[in-house]
Order: sequence, then C-alpha cells, then structure tokens
Amino acid sequence: MIRIDHICIKLPHSMQSQATVFAEHLADAISRLEHSKPVQLKSLSLPSIKMNEGQNVNEIATQVAKQIHHFIDGG
Repeated sequence: MIRIDHICIKLPHSMQSQATVFAEHLADAISRLEHSKPVQLKSLSLPSIKMNEGQNVNEIATQVAKQIHHFIDGG
C-alpha cells in the first residue's frame, strides 16, 4: 500500500477544471499499485509529464501514479 498524506500537482490550465476528477483517478490508480517495501518520504519531485492530445484524465492519472511508483521503488 502506498499512502500519500499531501500531494501538490501543477496541472496545465486546460485541465484545471478537472482537478477533482484527476485527483480521484490518481488516488484510485495509486491504490492499485503493488508496493513491497515501506517508504517514508518528506517530499517527492517528479519530472514534467508529457500529455498526448486525446489522453483522458484517467490515462494521465495512471501515468502519474506509475511515475510515483517508479520513484518510490528506486527508479
């Protein structure tokens, strides 16, 4: 299980109206990730994510969740 108490994500202006939906999809995507070791982080910075035209909010949230998982697993 991965637990995140606080997260701050800058969304492009075009996605700001979907911030709540994005957060819900991100939480769901993170909850489905398998994680084997306990980790305690003060902060986490991810590189910018390139969004492709036509990607929906769920696909973008899944992409962010995978980057979080990759970082936590030492990627």
